[in-house]
Order: sequence, then structure tokens, then C-alpha cells
Amino acid sequence: MLATISRNLFTLAAIFQLSPLTSFAQVSTTPAPRWYIKAAPTLALHYFAVQDYEIGAYLIGGTFSGGYSITPKLTLQTGILHGRGGSLDDNFFDDGTPK
Repeated sequence: MLATISRNLFTLAAIFQLSPLTSFAQVSTTPAPRWYIKAAPTLALHYFAVQDYEIGAYLIGGTFSGGYSITPKLTLQTGILHGRGGSLDDNFFDDGTPK
């Protein structure tokens, strides 16, 4: 039962930590085109300790983002993270079913 509670708490923590919509500003080193779109693969690993029970999680997917260059050194970027994740207690690169 503790494992079920911990996994539910982990899922809630992962939702808050890996927000599906992110926006941030970044400084570019070279002048970028005014508008741009890019896609990239994602592999994220996170570890949590909930009530003395350590659990890890993974997310495999991709990010799709676009941006607008406000000035040559300041770019506003927004993107979407989409993927599949699970507990590291599961088979890592398998179909996600527990061992």
C-alpha cells in the first residue's frame, strides 16, 4: 500500500515539476531569426524521497517550441513537452508494465 501511495504522490509531484506548458526568456549568443520553431527529443530522470521511500521517474518524449527574438540578445520562447513516463521501478525501456 505504501508503494501505491508513494506512486500517487510521485505522479502529483511530477505533474508540478514537469509542466506541460513552459515559457521563459533566454539570452542568445548570435542574432537569431525573428521567429523560429524547433523540436528536440527529451529524456528526463527525476528522483524523489516520499516518507523514507525513494522512487525514481523517467519521461521519454519530445519538446516542440517556438520563439520570437525581441532584441538581438533577448528571445521569448514557449513550448510544449509531450511524452510517456513511468517509475524507475518498472521496466525502464519496456512497455511500462511492472516486473
